[in-house]
Amino acid sequence: MSQTVLLTGASGGLGRLIARALAEKGFTLALHYHENKEKAFDDLLDDLKKINANYFTYKADFSNEGEIVSLIDSVQRDVGKIDVVINNAGVSHSAISWKQKLDDWNRVININLTAPFLVIRESLPLMRKNNFGRIINISSVVAHKPHAGTSAYAAAKAGLEGLTRAIAIETAKNNITVNAIALGFFDKGMINQLDTKLQQEIIKTIPNEKLGNSSDLVQCILYLCNSESSYITGQTIHLNGGMYF
Repeated sequence: MSQTVLLTGASGGLGRLIARALAEKGFTLALHYHENKEKAFDDLLDDLKKINANYFTYKADFSNEGEIVSLIDSVQRDVGKIDVVINNAGVSHSAISWKQKLDDWNRVININLTAPFLVIRESLPLMRKNNFGRIINISSVVAHKPHAGTSAYAAAKAGLEGLTRAIAIETAKNNITVNAIALGFFDKGMINQLDTKLQQEIIKTIPNEKLGNSSDLVQCILYLCNSESSYITGQTIHLNGGMYF
């Protein structure tokens, strides 16, 4: 039986790419989305159908605890297990700290930190029952090297890495690993929200002078999913082109 992956934020740029790669490797996919179910996501689903992938889609608002609980219940009902959780859903908001509105702060913390905790909390009973699990939290170089205006996002991602280490300790005896991947600036995802001039300025700050290739992220995820990575847990793996060591 193939492994079942719950991928949050599957309708985003990186989410779609991760989903395609996992489908090609034969994983069963539980794909979460919220508002961003656009043509690109429908194109992904068409691609998955063409390769006869086994997938399910679920809409959930990650600012709502009840919807997260219902999401996990639905995956359990439809598939019966969750082997891998990839917490990829995220939002960003830029504001200088003394101008930061509390509603915006709370939204960034809720989606980037509280929601992954709830997804993990609800998934762990299934993983512990099966004595196997792989949890991969998508973090950011901003947690380690923030820019002005990123206080909420940096705090949320730093918290996510702390959560990763804590839950790794709690689950180590259950053959469950919990790791984070701190991304630099990649060629898919949130980078597309920035104009070309700002993208070029960011590239100048990257030691190897280019955006990350999405295939590097995919290969890292595939390794963390398999049984050969069982001794790696509680770690933050940095994929950033040399921006932070």
